[in-house]
Amino acid sequence: MPKLITLEEAADRIGVSRRTVDRYIERGQFVATYRLPTGHLRIDEYDLNEWLAACQTRNQLPEAIQ
Repeated sequence: MPKLITLEEAADRIGVSRRTVDRYIERGQFVATYRLPTGHLRIDEYDLNEWLAACQTRNQLPEAIQ
């Protein structure tokens, strides 16, 4: 079973704001999200680590254009 973390935790781990994470999700540039029955979104910690490793390999995170 995946370990799910909040979007705030994900933002803290990658060093961006929560709003930037929202933008990544809106543009399809982020890992898959899980919607809880309460409507809140969560991210699989393993998927986040894999995504971050791929970004580090390319030496950049996606741009957070407003």
